[in-house]
Amino acid sequence: MFDAQVYDYDHTQYQFSDTVLKCIQKYYPGVEKLNLLHKIVPYNSVGSLAKKVGKDLADTDFYERFDNLIAEHILPLVPSDLLVQRFGNIRINVPNQDESGTVLPFHQGQWVGNGLGLRTIWLPFTECFESNSLQIIEQYESRLLTKQCLRYNWSCEDFEQHCLNTCKPVNINTGQFLLFTQENIHGAVPNRTGYTRISIDVRVLLRDGQPHRKWPGSYFRILGDSNIQSRNVNISDTDNVVMYAEYEGFKTQYIDLYFQTLTVREYCNRMGYIFPHQTGDNEGRNHVYLEYLINQGKVDHILMFSIFSLPDDVDRRNYIMNLSLDKGVKLHFANEEFVLDNQEILYKIEYIRNFTNDWSNPTHENKSLVF
Repeated sequence: MFDAQVYDYDHTQYQFSDTVLKCIQKYYPGVEKLNLLHKIVPYNSVGSLAKKVGKDLADTDFYERFDNLIAEHILPLVPSDLLVQRFGNIRINVPNQDESGTVLPFHQGQWVGNGLGLRTIWLPFTECFESNSLQIIEQYESRLLTKQCLRYNWSCEDFEQHCLNTCKPVNINTGQFLLFTQENIHGAVPNRTGYTRISIDVRVLLRDGQPHRKWPGSYFRILGDSNIQSRNVNISDTDNVVMYAEYEGFKTQYIDLYFQTLTVREYCNRMGYIFPHQTGDNEGRNHVYLEYLINQGKVDHILMFSIFSLPDDVDRRNYIMNLSLDKGVKLHFANEEFVLDNQEILYKIEYIRNFTNDWSNPTHENKSLVF
């Protein structure tokens, strides 16, 4: 069902293409048809436009509608609940994109940080055909190519040529979407159709699935929680604020202080906060300084790298979170842009942290199969 399978949906019900066109017209009013975008938008502006549209869609009800599509068409295909990517990836494939060096090379999700518990929804906003569309290889052939590529240490050119010999274009229209796994090899070829293809790819994580580098909370959100813009909690000039770092978590023990600081600093920039005094726990001390900071009653906000900076032990984690609520200390998690200031957020954090326990690496599994 997810092996490069095409499904139909009622595009008149969801109106995705109309919303995307309005977002594009914010920057390029002259664009009247999505498949002729290349006649208005310069080649060197296509990449930045895709990023802007991806973010602007969050200011509309686009993701609410997309969640409805997932609930209607995807949930019946899976055995349990799922998480969904916070922001989808907008792809704009203009004609002759090879002239600017922007042909998507062949790859598979498990080679770019996606665990095998992910599934990809690829949905176009324009007609997709032949060379303007995604080129994909079925799972069985993809596995064979993966083993051969690793066994014989193919060059990039060799791998591309083998993929070109095997792949097929995804010929679909608006009102259809493609489902595929992180083992399906896919990529692009030079677009010689004369028409632009615009699409979105959104990943979902299945319950107990392997996420690899795509962390629940920061990369994935709860289905139906489509209010994905950052929630700005006021920090007044008189509030006492600190940044807290730690190395206790199984996901954070190798996140250097520099990168924890960088994430929190960027969070402060987005929220309009002043970067605060920096402090942290002694390694191996089970978050006792965090407990002290909350208990001593002199701090109003504690800014942390992630919800995975909280204790891994569920009882200890819930004690820390409930203590912060009791003491009125707001815990900010920069990577997820969560603020723990009510019981509902506590439940949300627990749901996400307990969604999966499979943190294995699919590329290591591939090598063990070959060698």
